[in-house]
Amino acid sequence: MSTFYQRFQESARKFPDNIALEIQRQETVERVTFAELTRMSESVANWLATRVPRDARVAILAGNHPRWVAAYLGIIAAGRTAVPLDTAFHADQARKLLIDSGASLLFCDVKHFPVAREAVDGLNLGLVMISAATEQNLAQNLGQRALENGKSVCFSTVNAALADLLKQESLPAVERRMKRYTTPDILILDELGYLPCDARSGDLLYSIVSRRHERASTIITTNLAFKAWGTVFPGAACVGALVDRFTQHCHALDIEGDSWRQRPEPDPGSPQAPAQKKTKQQAA
Repeated sequence: MSTFYQRFQESARKFPDNIALEIQRQETVERVTFAELTRMSESVANWLATRVPRDARVAILAGNHPRWVAAYLGIIAAGRTAVPLDTAFHADQARKLLIDSGASLLFCDVKHFPVAREAVDGLNLGLVMISAATEQNLAQNLGQRALENGKSVCFSTVNAALADLLKQESLPAVERRMKRYTTPDILILDELGYLPCDARSGDLLYSIVSRRHERASTIITTNLAFKAWGTVFPGAACVGALVDRFTQHCHALDIEGDSWRQRPEPDPGSPQAPAQKKTKQQAA
């Protein structure tokens, strides 16, 4: 008797361009063909094959979207055991099931990352994002979740924050404006390294990070390794100390994969293109 995955493979061979998944969103219908789902699941399987043992159990904590299905199929294709977690679980419930199941890896999406991160804290267990998110999406979602839990959050690009401080006309004015970035419970600084900065900017960023050090959470998104931060602030003597302060209790998240912004746009005439929901315009 053929297995579920074998039946999926057979359908994919016979009907590669047929719709395998159709998920209703608020304004659109998301459709994925058998060929697309096969590519996604094979990518997951190939990744697992080089990173976890053959008898490993891999958990999934994610919402209803094609990447969840691709992760599940990829786990099966790699010969590993899938452990789906209920998205209604609190962190302590997810943690208990992770321990009881013997999972060595947890796939999660952006929405459930805070729960997943708390659930795996202190466990010898890997945490991998399966969402097609940019680092900015992830940082913004973490900020949104913090706001929902009553925390104060400040979001800015690195360059905008530094420009804001540099335009102050006196040291007292700089100190007053600095509080905008040092007092929130969570500070999110986006796009470090996208534009070059001068040495004074490096000193200001060091001042922000050092004042928040071991007192409040700071998130910085960047496409640069820590050792390359000096290239952003040429001539700044504080870069080494900045990296030391920031990385002392840092959780570094590497996002691998193709750029979400460079994904191909769907063909409006294709049957796989999302169907737009018609809405009536209501007079005010």
